Amino acid sequence: TTLDDDATAAHFEIAADGDIILDSAGQIKLEPVAGNNILLDGAVTVDGGAVGGLASLTSSADLSIIATGNDISVDTDNFVIESATDLTPVLTIKSTGDDAHSGILRFNKDRGAAAVDGDDIGTIQWLGENSQQEPIDYGQIIVETLEVDDTDEAGKMSLRVGESNGSVSGLTTGLLIEGSDNTTDGEVNVTIAAAAAS
Repeated sequence: TTLDDDATAAHFEIAADGDIILDSAGQIKLEPVAGNNILLDGAVTVDGGAVGGLASLTSSADLSIIATGNDISVDTDNFVIESATDLTPVLTIKSTGDDAHSGILRFNKDRGAAAVDGDDIGTIQWLGENSQQEPIDYGQIIVETLEVDDTDEAGKMSLRVGESNGSVSGLTTGLLIEGSDNTTDGEVNVTIAAAAAS
């Protein structure tokens, strides 16, 4: 199916009061003339189909997503950034405001009910492989709630690394940082290393 703008027309339009369905056994392409743009305005849905088809957005050049309403929301279980190029992928959070503040990487835990002590707030993991190409967790940073009582909240941060007993490797906390949960203002407790031989 081809919708093509010719040299004599400024643009073409498809107008409908209801849905517009383009159905094809092959591919449907929206392909602009070099130097021009394709504008999708309003509420746009790209659906891979009810039978589990793949909805794909592909660009042979750089792809820019601009939300003039300030927010972009993605509802998914996994968000993967993948590249085979050396020293990539790179995730950049760039702040261009003429002020003294920077961007924020935020983990937001909302269980939909009252929080409890020990809730995980966010985890950063470093995964790699071993000599047998098996997936191995080599490091983690975990932030938890230590105390959730109103006005007496305290946090807990664990820095964990992989360590081995000679046959099995696992993660052990090497640096533990805990805020005070006993109303002692300004108190932070730190536990360094693990085991007596550390």
